[in-house]
Amino acid sequence: MVVIEDVLQIHEGPGMGRVRTLLLLYLCHTCRALEITVPPSRVGIVGTDAVLPCTFKVDNYPISRQFLAIFWHFEENVIARYDSKTQWSTSRFTIDEQAVMQGNASLTIHNVTVTDKGKYKCMVIYSPNTQEKEIQLNILAVPVVRIQKKAVQRDVTNILQCSITNFFPNDMKVIWLKNGLVLSGSGTQDDKRNADKTFTRNSTINVIFLKEDGNPEITCQVENEYLQHPIHDSYIVQYGAAPKVNIKASRTPDGNDQIYMCEATNYFPEAMTMHWMLDGKRIDSPRQSNNEYFNKEICYRIHLDGNNLPSQISCEVQHETLYSPLMATQEVKVEHECKRSCHFGLFGVLLGLLVAVSLALWYFMKRVFQPFQVSHIHRMPTADNRVTMFCMASKWPKEMQVTWKILGKDGQNLMSDPTQARDEEEVLIKGSDYIVETDRSHSDKLHHAISTLSFTPVISKHKDMEVFCTFHCDRRNSEWRPVMGEIEKSAFKDGKEAKLLCRISGYFPNAVDMKWLRREAESQEWFDVSTSDKYKIPVMEATQQEDKTFTYTACLYLTVSAATDSGAELTCWVRHPSLKTPLERSSGELVVIGENEQLLNSSMYMFRIHSVYQVVMATYS
Repeated sequence: MVVIEDVLQIHEGPGMGRVRTLLLLYLCHTCRALEITVPPSRVGIVGTDAVLPCTFKVDNYPISRQFLAIFWHFEENVIARYDSKTQWSTSRFTIDEQAVMQGNASLTIHNVTVTDKGKYKCMVIYSPNTQEKEIQLNILAVPVVRIQKKAVQRDVTNILQCSITNFFPNDMKVIWLKNGLVLSGSGTQDDKRNADKTFTRNSTINVIFLKEDGNPEITCQVENEYLQHPIHDSYIVQYGAAPKVNIKASRTPDGNDQIYMCEATNYFPEAMTMHWMLDGKRIDSPRQSNNEYFNKEICYRIHLDGNNLPSQISCEVQHETLYSPLMATQEVKVEHECKRSCHFGLFGVLLGLLVAVSLALWYFMKRVFQPFQVSHIHRMPTADNRVTMFCMASKWPKEMQVTWKILGKDGQNLMSDPTQARDEEEVLIKGSDYIVETDRSHSDKLHHAISTLSFTPVISKHKDMEVFCTFHCDRRNSEWRPVMGEIEKSAFKDGKEAKLLCRISGYFPNAVDMKWLRREAESQEWFDVSTSDKYKIPVMEATQQEDKTFTYTACLYLTVSAATDSGAELTCWVRHPSLKTPLERSSGELVVIGENEQLLNSSMYMFRIHSVYQVVMATYS
C-alpha cells in the first residue's frame, strides 16, 4: 500500500481522485460472496403449476440490478432468463421480477405435463461471481380408479376388473383387498400409453367366493411414493347367475325362410345385452333387456332364396356375471323340408288349430295388402316344457305393433296383452308366465317384425285353445293415400274406338279396388261397366316407385255411338284401405262427333296444309 500511495502521489493529477475511488469500489466488490440454494427435487402434478425453488444470497444488500443475471436451463436449453437489460421467458416458464430483488430466482412451470420431467439448472451471476445448481422435477399424474361393480358367482372362478386411468409414473402399485385384507390370487395387468404420455392400466384378479364369505367388500387400491395417500374404489359383492345360451332354428312352411331364435335363460340380475352375428360380423345393434325377466329371446330371419347366404349365424350374450361374452353358433344349412321332422307331442292337435287360424289371416293379408306379408303362427322346438310360438310380418312402411291372444275351448280369454307402445320390447302378463317379445328391423325403408309368445302349458287349461297373433298397422295415413289425376280421353268419333285413362299414384299398400261407372244422358242412375262388345277393360299391373308407393293406370276402350253415347258420362271409381270414402273422377258429358262433321273437319285440315305448302313454295321460288 505504501508503494501504491507513493505512485499515486507521484503521478496524481487532474481526475486521479476519481480513478482511486473506482478502484477501491472494485476491490471492495470482489470481496462480496454469492451463495445459491435449491432442493434436490420437486414433484409436479399434471395440469397444475409447479415452482422450482432457487434462492441466492450476497454479502451486502440491497442487491444491485446492474451486476445481476439469472438463467434457467432444461436439457441444456435456456428456457428463462433475467438481467438488468432484458427479461426473457415463455408462457409456460416464468421468473418473478420483483422476487428476484429479494434473492428469489425460482422458476414457475405452468400447466405441468409429463414431458416436463427432468433436470433443471438454476444459474445466478452476481458479477464477477457465478454459481449454478441442479434440481430434479418428478411428475405425478393422479390416477382415476374404478372397480367394475358387477355381480359374481359362487363356487366358480370370477374375474374381477379394475381400471386405473391417466396416471404417471408407471410404477403405480395395484393392491386388491377383501374386507381390508390383501387378496391373494392370480391376475393380469395390461398397461397402455396414452397420447399425453400418461398410462392406463386394466388390472384383473381371479377370485372364488364361497358361501361362508357372505357379501365381502372388495377394494382396488393404488399406491405410489408421490401420492400423499392411497387412492381406491370399493363395492359390496352381490351374487348372480350366468345365462345359458342356446340357438334354435325353424323353417317356415313354404320353405323360403329360416327363423333362428337365441334364448338366454336362468340368469340374474336382469340387465343383459344380446346381438346377432353373421359369419362373425355384427348385423344389428345390441338388444338390451332391463326388466324383471330371467329369460330372454331374440329372433332373426334368413331368406333362403338369396345368393349370399352366410355359412354361420351366432348369438352373442353379455351379462355382468361374465368376464367375456358367451357365444352360441349354428351352421346355416339349406335342406329340403322333407328331410326335416317335427314332434309336437301333447300339443299336436293344438298346433293344427293354430295353423288354421293364421292361414285365414295370411291369405286375407296377402290378397289385400301386397307386398305386405304376414306368416302363419309357428312353434319353435324347445327342449324343456315351455312352448314358444312366433309369427312374422314384413314390408310395411311404418313400425308395426303386435298383440297376442289366447282363447280357451270355452271361449274364455286366457291371455291378452295390451298393444305395445313404440320402442317397447316386452310385455309380461301379470299373474302368469306368458312372455311376449317382439324383434323389429327395417330395410329399404320398410319395416319387419318377428314376435314370440312363450309359456308353460297346462293340459287342463290350454287343451284345444286358440291363439291369435295380430299385427296393428296404421293404414289411414295421408302419406300413402292414392292421388287421382284427371281422366285423359281421346276424341269420341261416331263408329270409332275411344280411349280413357285414369291414373292413380302415391298409394300403399298395393290394394286398390278400381272400376268404371256409367250414367246415361238425362239419368241419375249409375251402373258398373264390364267387358262386352262395346267395352274393353285391359288388366293393368301396378308399378312400384322408388319411395315404395304404387302407381296404377286404369284403361277403358269403348266403341262410340252417337245415338247412345252423346250426353252420357263415365266415372273412374277407386277404393283403398287408407280412404274413408272412395275417390271418383268424371269424364264429363261425352260429346260425339258425327260422320259429316268428321269429313268437314278433315277437309278444313287438308285446306290448311295445302295453303301452307303454297306459301312455303312461293317463298323459295
